[in-house]
Amino acid sequence: MTDTPRDRQPGREHGHAGGPFPLGHILIVIALLVLVQSIFGGGHAETLTYSEFKTLVRAGRISDVLVANQVISGHFRVSVGDTVLPAQRVAELAKDAPSPHPFATNRVDDPALVADLEAAGVRFAGRPENTWMSVVLWWVLPGLLFFWLMRRGMGHMAHGAGVMGIGRS
Repeated sequence: MTDTPRDRQPGREHGHAGGPFPLGHILIVIALLVLVQSIFGGGHAETLTYSEFKTLVRAGRISDVLVANQVISGHFRVSVGDTVLPAQRVAELAKDAPSPHPFATNRVDDPALVADLEAAGVRFAGRPENTWMSVVLWWVLPGLLFFWLMRRGMGHMAHGAGVMGIGRS
């Protein structure tokens, strides 16, 4: 029996008919992760300084606020001609999206914040940080995905050769 070039392809000597490392699978998984992040990641929130946030509160432009341990987020309204923020920034906000605009700012230890929000008639609520869920989503899940992809890639290598058989031909 003669050896044909087809019989000498890598991976065929042990009866494994798999192809090379599944780069296509990796690209599909990355594309799906980007798609899920863009769908469920929410829209772009305007980053405000804390002083801009307080100015908007005093001017009655903040509609709602969610106070977390490190971040304050919510929605604010501006219209062309407002002098609450710089004119250029107001113009950019007016052309980008209609009001109310989502915002986020870093929380500062401010004992007068609740009184200011109540005086301006702003709806506000507190939100505890869910740190274990963020750890799972941003550290454990990608690690498991990486491990799964590597195991899947190793399965496509010749059985018995393992990692040490990479340089053999």
